[in-house]
Amino acid sequence: MNFAILFFITLFTGILSTDTQPTRTEIKNRFNNAGDCNPNGTMTLCGRGLKWDGSVGQCVHNKKMTPYLLLTDGVPYGSDNFDPESLTEVQGSLYFTAMDGVHGRQLWKYDGTNDPSMISDGSEYFNPRFLTEFQGDLFFAAIAANYITAPIALWKYDGTNPPTMVADSRPTDVNWNPKPESLTVVQGELYFTAMDGTNGRQLWKYDGTNDPSMISDGSEYYNPRFLTEFQGDLFFAANSLVFTNALVWKYDGEEDPYILEEQWDSGLWYMHTFGVFLWDPQFLTVLNNILYFTADDGSIQLWKFDGTNRPTMVANSNGMSDPQTVYNNAIQALSGPPTMVANSNGMSDPQYLTVYNNALYFKATDGPNGYELWKYDAINDPTMVADINPGIAGSNPESLTVVQGSLYFTADDGVHGQELWKYEIVEEDIFSATDPFELWKKTFSVNDNSVWGMVADIFPGPSGSQPTAMTEVNNELYFVATDPTNGRELWKYMPLWQ
Repeated sequence: MNFAILFFITLFTGILSTDTQPTRTEIKNRFNNAGDCNPNGTMTLCGRGLKWDGSVGQCVHNKKMTPYLLLTDGVPYGSDNFDPESLTEVQGSLYFTAMDGVHGRQLWKYDGTNDPSMISDGSEYFNPRFLTEFQGDLFFAAIAANYITAPIALWKYDGTNPPTMVADSRPTDVNWNPKPESLTVVQGELYFTAMDGTNGRQLWKYDGTNDPSMISDGSEYYNPRFLTEFQGDLFFAANSLVFTNALVWKYDGEEDPYILEEQWDSGLWYMHTFGVFLWDPQFLTVLNNILYFTADDGSIQLWKFDGTNRPTMVANSNGMSDPQTVYNNAIQALSGPPTMVANSNGMSDPQYLTVYNNALYFKATDGPNGYELWKYDAINDPTMVADINPGIAGSNPESLTVVQGSLYFTADDGVHGQELWKYEIVEEDIFSATDPFELWKKTFSVNDNSVWGMVADIFPGPSGSQPTAMTEVNNELYFVATDPTNGRELWKYMPLWQ
């Protein structure tokens, strides 16, 4: 779907009906021949999110052009709300957790046709979280309701039978409370972090048949997080018992996990000797067979790892810091020294790394412009692609999610509060001088061949609707947002071109 088309059709929706799903060429022809657009040969102006209905002779609500409330508990804003969370797609259906005011937080399902329904009444478990698909089934962590100590355990739902606890092997141990988190599938196995009551939070795996097993005993690391598959192996961040701080670790499925820098001779030696580490790695993300992550070597920057050579810094904040200079000098004699890609934009503190249109998009700041939307294409310097709220306050873009060729996120333009926004790469021909879409170019923000704008002002005013949990299911965007009438509920947005 093209965002320019979306806005222009939304603004002049009397021109054509969205039900016919016309092609781009047909749209251009209709705009170039306005007399063919409707019987009167004139364009009927409808408000945003409306379309012209010739059968009634007026503008009507068009659910395909603006987000709409999908499900509410009927309780008004300011009272207890449905409050959906953990939106997850499994086998073409949307699963989420929510509260109906009676059973506490439970597991719900929406198949896209029938009304959303609660899967169980809470007699076995409650407060499910970390919903993840594995081998076609839904796995999640939840509190076991039939235990005195109410442990948080791993559960499975096959879509038909009631959810069951996975490997209920220690029901008599009052200290049993594994609290599984970070469920991640790698090479056909389910990895997660959990506690056995002795070794703290460690890395576990489950093959779908045998009982889950702990990968190591906690003698090397603890508190693994940001589990990510890269080149068939599991990479994650975890605190080292030797260096205390979090570092990048690798697990190949056979040998014990090890710190990534141990892959090269003397790697830990220069890190320890010169006091320079890539602390606190976060947001591990793969793009074009390269692992990207953020880390702190004195300032939080973007790093990349190709699977062979040492990680290299992608961007540096406002020039080289002294620790980074020491780091470069210390490893100059070692194989594969890191090289910094020059960055004149002073980008730092990248967050929410997301792959879109063969590039990496993320939230970052250069200082004067606050946190805005940035892009890195692995060739050119990282650049800010949308200055939504000019000035040091920034727009604080978060929850980056790709649906139907568009990048959705939340942002605050300084007027409407945190609302749903959209960024899209568009075809260059729509910006030609003779193209009728030139009007749109004057209305929304355009940068080269990209465009961005607010999808809807769901909660008018400076607080905004605070959208979260954005998830794609069957080419449609689902999310949670607050409106002044219903409170925090489940919303749905259907892009126009499907």
